[in-house]
Amino acid sequence: MSGCDPSISTPKVAPPPDTLRYTVPITHSGPQLPSDTHTPTPIEPTSKNTINTSS
Repeated sequence: MSGCDPSISTPKVAPPPDTLRYTVPITHSGPQLPSDTHTPTPIEPTSKNTINTSS
């Protein structure tokens, strides 16, 4: 029983945090947060680079 207890507790506790972390950032504001933060970040440096090169 003692050996089964820790064995079941380890795998049971591991999946909950992994699943919760993936569902929270992805469902909460995953596509909106990364999209808004990733879009302006790559566009800002690209726009400046394009203007500098064009100039």
